[in-house]
Amino acid sequence: MVELQALLEQSGHWSIMPSLYIATLAALSTPGSDGTRTFAIGECNRHTPLAAAGVLLRSLVIAARERPDVVVSTGSLPLALFCLAARLFGAQIIWIDSISQIDGISSSGRLVRRFASLFLVQWPELAQRFPGTRYEGELV
Repeated sequence: MVELQALLEQSGHWSIMPSLYIATLAALSTPGSDGTRTFAIGECNRHTPLAAAGVLLRSLVIAARERPDVVVSTGSLPLALFCLAARLFGAQIIWIDSISQIDGISSSGRLVRRFASLFLVQWPELAQRFPGTRYEGELV
């Protein structure tokens, strides 16, 4: 969430600001300074399938209730699962893979890349190696 807030502040030209935030932990899901609503979906990884099922269920409930138009994520597995849930309800997905991914796409990114509307990488070599990705510079 910190990375996305930095991107919002640095870009300065978002025509519409976020109406809600999704975080993994309740401690991270405090409302924004503008009172923007936040939701905590929980933590999981590929080694915790039951936790992942819970995250997916919470994500489906939030996506069904909120019906986001666009989801922007720098993601981890919980946020990839939220992207999947939101996509099922018609949201466009913008995924910004981590700048630390120098040699390949993240595991979560490989999942989201299949249905993302826009998939951004932060190294030009990755955009050349992985069709369907775009390099627009270092974003986050």
